[in-house]
Amino acid sequence: MVPDIRTLFLLIAVLCVVQSVGMLVLWTLNRNIPGIGAWAASNVLNAFTMALLPLQGLVDNVVWSVLVPNLCAPAAAICFYAGTGQFLGLTSWKRISVIATLVWIPPYLYYLFVEDSLVARIVLAAAILTFLNGITGFILMRGGREGLRFSTRFTGAFFVLFAGVMGWRLLGAFIEPAPQSFFDGSTTQWVTVLVVACFAYLRAFGTILMINQRQTLEISERHVAQLHAEAELTKARREAEEQRALRQRQALVRDLHDG
Repeated sequence: MVPDIRTLFLLIAVLCVVQSVGMLVLWTLNRNIPGIGAWAASNVLNAFTMALLPLQGLVDNVVWSVLVPNLCAPAAAICFYAGTGQFLGLTSWKRISVIATLVWIPPYLYYLFVEDSLVARIVLAAAILTFLNGITGFILMRGGREGLRFSTRFTGAFFVLFAGVMGWRLLGAFIEPAPQSFFDGSTTQWVTVLVVACFAYLRAFGTILMINQRQTLEISERHVAQLHAEAELTKARREAEEQRALRQRQALVRDLHDG
């Protein structure tokens, strides 16, 4: 028996909750890594999104079943983008995040409380997720210092692919007939849910990979710095010994000359 989309969302929610707990533990143990706090917040917000979305059609409270999860989804994407910018040492993420949020929220609120339109909300959600995940993937694949490029490009590729699927979802909202509900069971919805499930796992895997590679790189750099410091210390000691021996010889020559 194939589970319905609502059940799959609940399974994804369980996965996201486990991932968010894991990321919070990583953040607690590795607070010196730039961006890890924003990544942990992103996982927590994503878990809220997946846990609350199945309430659509079951409860009448649109704030908790529609508004909160659909605000948490772009907020999670913004947090991951912010964490990526901090991890790579970039500053432009702040301006882009603020502009994207200010542009997106008013029309979404309009199509929820003024003119109720599920298609418009799907289009807006797909558009903001395509944009935020796309630029996150772009800076990950483009940035990263030597020693981190494998993990950043590996993770960035998944973000670019996910942005492509969200773009396809955006086009599908214009081509396919208007859905009657968020869990209508159409092919587009099934593909989107399966991609979201895979992306939730791969994003966490890529994040851990970047953190691990950065820690390995920092340990290697500290080891090289320690070896360099030891070599400099040995050189300084050798030069001091040579200077001391030279002074002793000079003193001996003076004594012989005076004698």
